[in-house]
Amino acid sequence: MIQTTKDEFIALYQDRVVLSNSKTLPDLKQEIVETQRRLFRLIRRAKKLEETGATSIDDPGKEYDRIMAIPQVDGIELRRSSMIVHLKTLYATNPFTGLRHELGRFRLDIYLNAPYINWVNTTRVVTPLGYPALMAPHIFAETAQTGRPCLGNMDGVFPALQASGEFAALITMAIEFIETVNAADSLGQAITAWPLADFHPDGRPKKRK
Repeated sequence: MIQTTKDEFIALYQDRVVLSNSKTLPDLKQEIVETQRRLFRLIRRAKKLEETGATSIDDPGKEYDRIMAIPQVDGIELRRSSMIVHLKTLYATNPFTGLRHELGRFRLDIYLNAPYINWVNTTRVVTPLGYPALMAPHIFAETAQTGRPCLGNMDGVFPALQASGEFAALITMAIEFIETVNAADSLGQAITAWPLADFHPDGRPKKRK
């Protein structure tokens, strides 16, 4: 038997007991909400297994294959608390002119223990006249390495996909969001700040990629 010393006991007690009991009522309420969400996710996954007759959640290898099969995905890095998805150059079409604009290469930092995604244009951040700095027409650049999307009614979609581990679907939807310009949104008019994809600055056509 390994005996815990008094000093070790005090240290462990302070770390695990005192700190856990020092939470405020809002902290505890938030924990309850998060626990309920985890429970609902587990129930949904259990139902999915029951319906399909499977005995385990989908093979992570299959999810990897689905991610790498997405044409715009250049590579992924799985870190301790996040999945880093490197995307190839993305494009968006100006709904007012029909012309394509080159947005640039993107990186998605998908956190595994929090409902948060960092959207980063690794090629360029633009600041159109009268607009804040942007990674894409509907993604604000809070810093050069931090992007926050204006998701509107899609606000709950990405956290739900994160929670269920449907990363290929999440990445596909993220790419579609980046490449979509909403003509009814004032931010959509900022698309002209990105370079044309099919023409040189002097008007000569480029070879389409």
